[in-house]
Amino acid sequence: MQPESNFQLELSASELYWLASAFGQLRLPLIENPFAGLTSSRLQAVLDEGQASLQQRRLIQRQPGAGWQVERVAAALTRWLTEPENVIVIEVHQQDGTKRRAIAYHREDVALFMEESTPMRFTLHSKAPGLLSSIEAFLNIMADSNIPAEDLQIIQPEYLLPLTWYSPKSAVTVLERAGLSHNEATGVTSRLEKITGTALLTSYKLEGNTMHTTDRQIILWRDEGCWAGEISDDGLNTIPFHSSESLHNFLESQLY
Repeated sequence: MQPESNFQLELSASELYWLASAFGQLRLPLIENPFAGLTSSRLQAVLDEGQASLQQRRLIQRQPGAGWQVERVAAALTRWLTEPENVIVIEVHQQDGTKRRAIAYHREDVALFMEESTPMRFTLHSKAPGLLSSIEAFLNIMADSNIPAEDLQIIQPEYLLPLTWYSPKSAVTVLERAGLSHNEATGVTSRLEKITGTALLTSYKLEGNTMHTTDRQIILWRDEGCWAGEISDDGLNTIPFHSSESLHNFLESQLY
């Protein structure tokens, strides 16, 4: 068995979009475009800036009579971004207001992890287990599993949890409208107020030229433990409690 190989690369937004344009694309599925709405002249200036930077970093070289030669790791990750197959978008929202976003691309035994930051950080893995390590490092969940293993009931957690953090009374009202009694609703919000972070994992699959949502999972955590499970927009969701070990297995199940 060959050992896993990892390749890392950082790219600015202008560099990334120049590379995409070199492959005939100016739209990268699921990636937020910072240049949307720019005039054509301003967009060209951005692409020129990206080209100059890539040349300086020797990630691209002009070939006489043959256009541009793109460094192999940069070329590989650009193809992944322009032609994704199986994708998981990870959106982290913490109680202190911090928000982070990453995208995991995977097919067979090759995977790419992209952290949306400035600059954007990419890790190309030769084997899928490396992608799992990147996801766990990005989430950085430090839960000790020191509370009773009770499931968590919640409606639309990606919306209700931030609402609970900033307006508990409004969250109680939402739960009552969903059919919970006042005591049940306040019991749920009192538990949610102790949650310090949440991660929404949305899976997509390319069908034709369109990315379709296939699955949505959520992870919620506090210092003493975490919960993870599938969510839907309709009705009350029951999110199972997880230990650190079972959370690892849960994340692994999203990739295989």
